[in-house]
Amino acid sequence: MEGTLRLLDPSIDLVASTRRQTDELLSQQLTPGGSRKQLDSELLNLVPLLRRLPRRLNKISEGLEQGQLSLNVRVLADAGDRGFLLSLTHQVIVAVLAAAATVAAIVLLTATGGPRLAPGISWYSILGSCLLFVGCVLALRALVLVFRRPWAP
Repeated sequence: MEGTLRLLDPSIDLVASTRRQTDELLSQQLTPGGSRKQLDSELLNLVPLLRRLPRRLNKISEGLEQGQLSLNVRVLADAGDRGFLLSLTHQVIVAVLAAAATVAAIVLLTATGGPRLAPGISWYSILGSCLLFVGCVLALRALVLVFRRPWAP
C-alpha cells in the first residue's frame, strides 16, 4: 500500500500520516465528551437486555420455587467436539489393532511346530510375518494420526 501511495505522491509519509490520524482519533475519544458518547452508545445497546432481565429472573425463581427448573445440556453438540472425539477414537482403535497384530505375530513367529509348508518353513512363521507387517503398517498409521491432528495449532 505504501508503494502504491508513493507512486501517486512521492512526498507522502505513510507512518507520519498514520501517527497524526491516531493522535486525532485518540484525542477525540479520550475527552470527557468522547467517553460520555461511547458510554451512552454502550448503554443504549444494553437497554433491551436490561428490560428482559427482570422477567427472566422471575421465571428462574418461579421454576426454582415449583421445582421445575431444568437445565438442557447437549453433550457433543458442536461438530468440532464430535470430530475431536471421533479422531481420538480412531487413533485408539488403530493403536490397539497394531498392538494386537504385533503380539499375535510374535507368538506365531516364536511358536514351534504347526503345519509345514516346506522343510524349515511353517505356516505359523508365514502368518506371523504377515501379521508383523500389518502390525508395523498399523503402528505407522497410528503415528501419522497422532502427528497430523486437525485440532493441533
